[in-house]
Amino acid sequence: MNDLQYSKPNIIDNQKEETTADHHSVEINTAQTNIKPKVLGTMKLTGILFISVVGGAYGAEPLVQSVGPLVSTIIMICSSLLVMLPICLITAELSSCLPSNGGLVDWVTSSMSPYSNFFTMFITIISLIGATIDNAVYPTLFIGYLTEKVPNLEQWAIVLIKFGVTSVATVLNVIGVDIIGKVSVLFTLFVLSPFVIFCCVGVFDSNAHWDNLIETLPFKEMNWSLLISVLFWNINGVDGCGNISEEVKNVEKTVPRSMFLLVIMTVLTYIIPCSVGTILDDNWAKWQEGSFVSISEKISIGWIAKSLPWLMFIGGLISSLGYLLTLLCTASRLFHGFIQLDFHKLITKYVGHVNKKFNTPDVSIILQGVLIFILSASMNFDELVGVDSAFYAIRVLFICIAYILLRYRYPNLHRPYKFGCNLTLAVLYATPTIIFCAACCILGLLSSTLTVILGGVLLNIVMISSVIFYWFYPHEFKLHENLIVHMKGTVSGYADEITKIKEENRKSGTVAIMDSSASYSMTTESDSNNSSYQEQLSMSSDSMK
Repeated sequence: MNDLQYSKPNIIDNQKEETTADHHSVEINTAQTNIKPKVLGTMKLTGILFISVVGGAYGAEPLVQSVGPLVSTIIMICSSLLVMLPICLITAELSSCLPSNGGLVDWVTSSMSPYSNFFTMFITIISLIGATIDNAVYPTLFIGYLTEKVPNLEQWAIVLIKFGVTSVATVLNVIGVDIIGKVSVLFTLFVLSPFVIFCCVGVFDSNAHWDNLIETLPFKEMNWSLLISVLFWNINGVDGCGNISEEVKNVEKTVPRSMFLLVIMTVLTYIIPCSVGTILDDNWAKWQEGSFVSISEKISIGWIAKSLPWLMFIGGLISSLGYLLTLLCTASRLFHGFIQLDFHKLITKYVGHVNKKFNTPDVSIILQGVLIFILSASMNFDELVGVDSAFYAIRVLFICIAYILLRYRYPNLHRPYKFGCNLTLAVLYATPTIIFCAACCILGLLSSTLTVILGGVLLNIVMISSVIFYWFYPHEFKLHENLIVHMKGTVSGYADEITKIKEENRKSGTVAIMDSSASYSMTTESDSNNSSYQEQLSMSSDSMK
């Protein structure tokens, strides 16, 4: 009984629901979850994560332009080690101990009960808005690369192309995550190939100026808001692993392995091409999205200077489509995961529909696709990135908080992979990420007047909706099945005594008994101040006499 202190159960009545749980208590429900096929191994998962998080050095150009080559390189290395790596390993731990296609939604629900009614709604709306805005960036980015070779597109053509790109991603996602994994591996090869050629040839080019690497902008001219927003956007999507963790083979080994590979590939993918581009182009201060296409033309070898820009161009298009393809995969499962928390019976039945042939959340995918098209057709790249980075920073903050709370409340929960051997180290590892996310949220929202207005309006909508839901639509969300099994297992040897206490409370008229699947209010492992189970049992026996 060292794991869990037991208090008298509060059983939910059919006619009256009494919520008297303290901060450390949780509601558990033994409802079964759907079993997903395990189809993702290390290679497929790494492919999905690489395409959804990195997708090549495309979009990294503003990092150099904002502060200069030297400072941007240092910041990229530091952020990868102090921010991205902790996010990856925290996600790996949560994905292995609480695997669920709900991902962050399930982690917040399990860690913040009994206040999950507010926080689950808050983070769900934040995540859905953020994921939709994030996905809407990529049809716009696709157009950005397309106009490098096909300028002066008519507005109707741009809208039509965005619709086509979104439709392709939606259809492939409905077919299934297995095909997304296979396509992602193929896309990774296509995306990396032009940069491998660019870097191998560029470092030996006669036009290379190595002293460009130590150049920097004057401090007063550095655009820190742009740097932080684009930097965080370029590592956006790591937590998406949690949304497909139910479909990962051998999750306790596959996820950490893929995460380590992702961090290494991210550092190399951003730093090396940006450095090679810097030594080839003295005009780095004017770089923008898509500049790698024109930078590759500066290579002195004639046939490479003519063919490589086209490879960069095609790679940029594939990268944009790959981003949308994989992030729609994780975002739709996040949405479906929330629906499966039994928010509303009709919504669960229709919006939570699963395609019988492909076993995919088809309605969630299609709804996401429609929203992505609407946003991408109505906003530009810079506006989308600023708000997206701020909302993603809030999501990562909640991941870190859930990670720490689960460590504190359930120290003995089975964790196949564990990042940090104790609570103190867990807090220490999460601290740099928390500080960076707070800065990113503030700077992202302040990047322009439009982002201030749009971000402020959206955050107010999220907060008001969550408060209304908390006060006027009380709902107890289900905890993750692994957490339920863990909690029930710690008191499984005392079933008869639990029944006696329930019977005593029933006679006193304080609670009602429904059935064996009723919800029990239990204190968590860390609540050591409560009276022990034996003391409560003794008191119960005396009162029954």
